[in-house]
Amino acid sequence: MHRHHDARSPRGARSRSSSTGTVTLAIGLAIGLALTACRPSGSGPEQPKVGESNGGETEAGRAHEGRAWQRAGAGHTSNIDMVAISGDGQAVLTRDQIGGMRLWPVLDGSVEPVVIPVQGPQQFSVARRPETGGGFLVGVVDSAGGAKIFTVSPDGEVNERGSLAPFQPLFEIHALPGGQGLLALYRDHSIRLVDDSAQELARFEERRFRPTSLRLSADDRTFVAVSASTGTADAVEIQPMVMIRGIEPGAQGAKIERIERKGAPRRISSANPPAPTTVAMAPNGTRVAVVDKPAGNSWELVVADLFAQGDAQTRVQVTMPAHIIPNIGFVSDEQLLVSANDGSLSWLIDLSDESQHARTSAPQDFINQGRAQALAGGVQVVGHGTWLFVHDVLARSHRYLGYRSFQTQSVAVSPSGEWVAWAYVAGPVFVESLGKRPGESKRQYKLPSEPNFGTVKVRFFDDDHVVTIDGAGGICLYRWRDAELVDQAGIHGAIRALHFEPKAGAGAGAGAAA
Repeated sequence: MHRHHDARSPRGARSRSSSTGTVTLAIGLAIGLALTACRPSGSGPEQPKVGESNGGETEAGRAHEGRAWQRAGAGHTSNIDMVAISGDGQAVLTRDQIGGMRLWPVLDGSVEPVVIPVQGPQQFSVARRPETGGGFLVGVVDSAGGAKIFTVSPDGEVNERGSLAPFQPLFEIHALPGGQGLLALYRDHSIRLVDDSAQELARFEERRFRPTSLRLSADDRTFVAVSASTGTADAVEIQPMVMIRGIEPGAQGAKIERIERKGAPRRISSANPPAPTTVAMAPNGTRVAVVDKPAGNSWELVVADLFAQGDAQTRVQVTMPAHIIPNIGFVSDEQLLVSANDGSLSWLIDLSDESQHARTSAPQDFINQGRAQALAGGVQVVGHGTWLFVHDVLARSHRYLGYRSFQTQSVAVSPSGEWVAWAYVAGPVFVESLGKRPGESKRQYKLPSEPNFGTVKVRFFDDDHVVTIDGAGGICLYRWRDAELVDQAGIHGAIRALHFEPKAGAGAGAGAAA
């Protein structure tokens, strides 16, 4: 059985978990098909609680408690096709199919995602910066092959700190756990350590050493360089590496910044080229797991101990459809999660005794072949349309985070120009301030909507009253500040237009049969 999460946002967003799905809801200001945007903490008639899970707050909710996240949230406008998760499993970067990029600073629905200003990134990573009180370090390989480095403050302000020129293109850039620098893999196969202003601190390159991707452990020192093996067909080569950073003993405080090999490379059998979801490194940096090949109705995985004597490899078979390459990720040093993208069960493998335990399946996905996912800190995140599936593997809970789309049916501005009213096809009517006076927060008010026919038109009668019209010809006059229904009338048919006589305040409607 799965325990479920119910988190409510102080900004109007909502994450509701169930066995079939959840809803994260926020209301946005856009005409046509619009994604919801964030609301300030004081806005709206409802002020829900932050991040409750199984009777208590989530770690992510505690991390952001008491902070004012000031930036407007923004959902994806196209399907998510790339995902990266921070090493602590509490923040996520996503890209959609039209190139938009978002940072999800927590995964309980209490804080809305923000836009990272890069269009069409090729690869990216994120790390939390504890010393900033909840900020982030973000590294992005842009569409030109260069890199941009951003910091995100605890209140959501995004700042570009540095960049790497595209005339020296990169494969990848990884924000180190703790946010103290980044590790960049260049297309000339050199590995370079840089700080958050893109200044190079250390470099490693050798002839015939040609890694094409990196996997980082949970510390800020150990990683592996992954490449296609040149000596064995259908294999990948895993080279353990270490970053040595600190003060040189006996050298009057001189800094050490260098990258070195750590032991001999391991060649691991694999019938598939290495991909982000088919090669995984354990958090403690001692093991690597690789997807090898199908065997009947199962897949074979190879788990290699990087520092044991001899060729210490273990083969594990897990039930998965043969036509779908499974996705793998370490949940802990001893536990490996294997999942598919066809809605079949995921399997948690305990490597200490090779036992296997069924876990919640990732959502079915035939568009991106399940590759839009990542796992770290015991949390699996998977793109599902414009939403995120968040699976806390250890807590055995899951939720969906995202935005519901609304089509704005009618918009009106008050005579004074201080207020705007929005009517949505399948939702309520909102009235909110267009600006704010000194010392006054932006305000929002909610009016009811006819549940069967919806509100098709909204107009301000004066600055204190609005008129709403539903699809069946019902007319309602509201004092909108307290949602008091002053009067109502109606005709049998759709109302095409509504006009007011400005001096007498009399209204006339032009109707037609539905």
